[in-house]
Amino acid sequence: SVAPIAAMSSKSRNPPTHSLEPQWKHPLQPDDILWEPKQEPPPMKCTWNGPVDGFLAGCASDNCRSHNGLESAKEACVKDEQCKGIVKVNRNEDMYQLRSDDKISASPSGEQSYQKSCVIDEEKLHKNHQQQLQHLDGIHGKAG
Repeated sequence: SVAPIAAMSSKSRNPPTHSLEPQWKHPLQPDDILWEPKQEPPPMKCTWNGPVDGFLAGCASDNCRSHNGLESAKEACVKDEQCKGIVKVNRNEDMYQLRSDDKISASPSGEQSYQKSCVIDEEKLHKNHQQQLQHLDGIHGKAG
């Protein structure tokens, strides 16, 4: 039998109607999860190791879309958290793909890779923080 509502913990928002059934029969609902407000990722300072002979496996978030030119690919990779490096797909073309693996494997077709290594750009982070504070001062006026 189901316990009366009065006996339930006061912390429970909604009394469970299915407390005797296994949890897997009742998947989590979106409002069961508390979402953190989406914060901007911190600015990153990235360095590149390459070209190194070999390839990186796995596609980054863009499903191995081809990018024209190394700089364009690097820019896209820096913005993609899944991207660990870039592969030059064909020796004779300036086409690159973002990859999710950071281990270089031998490439029978002569691919070349660039591995990404990033750290938080503390200087830029500090500058952004100062700009946000100035913006807030502008909105709320100076306290005095």
